[in-house]
Amino acid sequence: MQYLKIVYLIFLENIFNNGIFDSQVKAFLLALKRRYGARLNLLLIANMPIVNITRRAIVFNFIQHKMNRNYLTKEFTAGGVGFTLLPIYFPFLQRWGFYLNIALLPIIFVVSFPLLFLAVKRFKPDIMHCRSYPATLIAIVLKYLLPFDTKVVFDMRGLYPEEGIVHKRWKERSLSYKIWKKIEHVLLRLSDKIIVVSDSFKDHIETLVGNYATMIK
Repeated sequence: MQYLKIVYLIFLENIFNNGIFDSQVKAFLLALKRRYGARLNLLLIANMPIVNITRRAIVFNFIQHKMNRNYLTKEFTAGGVGFTLLPIYFPFLQRWGFYLNIALLPIIFVVSFPLLFLAVKRFKPDIMHCRSYPATLIAIVLKYLLPFDTKVVFDMRGLYPEEGIVHKRWKERSLSYKIWKKIEHVLLRLSDKIIVVSDSFKDHIETLVGNYATMIK
């Protein structure tokens, strides 16, 4: 039986005791596997910092969340979904959150890329479904380095550059915002498919991608 191999890629998002992850990712992937069964080989790859530095404590994620990690692995395994949690060997300040300014972007990219490359190369996916801008940026680079053909699905979730302003990670006139807008343009053009959350969002993205609007779902 011919089957489809899909990697679902998450980058820098908390996956433990997180209602958004449980409802939007875990439940979705398990339901997808139940629906398609042996026709679908599904692997979730999540990148997390090995250390989070908060105002109150230093949290070693792979120790602090050991029980949660084991439970999640068993839950995915029982549901037929592969699960790989990859450490980012870089101390991460809690205030940085999910939004990477330009000073951090190349550092995080370099320290996380080798393990991601090996994991994806080993799995040989037909499709990489990428949750958010940073994950898609990595996937686009992987696509052009891997020795096999794979498609990139850009699951936008929202407008990352503008969200960074709301979360006070940068300002509209900052270099980080301007570069992320340029990266946004590259991701929209080089992704094979783009997923948006509403019709009004789709209309806005169509103004950015022009002739690539047929890729939006």
